Amino acid sequence: MSLLSQPFKPARVFVLLGVRLVDGVPSEQMKTRVNVAVRLLGHDAASVCIVSGGSAGRGASEASVMRTLLMANGVASERIFLEENALSTLQNVRYSLSLAKTKFGSEAFDVVVCTEGYHSFRSEMLFRAVGASVVKVALPFIASGLPVTKKVWVCLREAIAFVKDYARVRLF
Repeated sequence: MSLLSQPFKPARVFVLLGVRLVDGVPSEQMKTRVNVAVRLLGHDAASVCIVSGGSAGRGASEASVMRTLLMANGVASERIFLEENALSTLQNVRYSLSLAKTKFGSEAFDVVVCTEGYHSFRSEMLFRAVGASVVKVALPFIASGLPVTKKVWVCLREAIAFVKDYARVRLF
């Protein structure tokens, strides 16, 4: 078999986790995640990016909005793969890894998770629980412009989600 006839095997698969859209508009969190992914992909031409996130209601999926933002910032469409069904971090992980294995085979590749610091510990735990080799890219812990009450809410929500997801992947 010639090298050209073999399926493409990326060195790294960047997984850009979605963030809820408000009236179809990307949040600052989403824009920050996308901007970091653009910079990282620019330094790693052999990598691809899975954008993961469904639509909790009507309208565009988180993944399609992130794809549009990536392309507007110069990332070639051939390097971007959409996962538009996930509605939770656990689903992001399962569906993205399944998509990566379907597209690129079950050969080993590193998964680079792009998310905020408060969310990175749980994301990494979930990817490792399903057998992925993870390289974590944590953005600032929480966006600096958020009010204190929102920061507290985000941390509490994440702590509860961690316990719930840990139980799901370890007990079932």
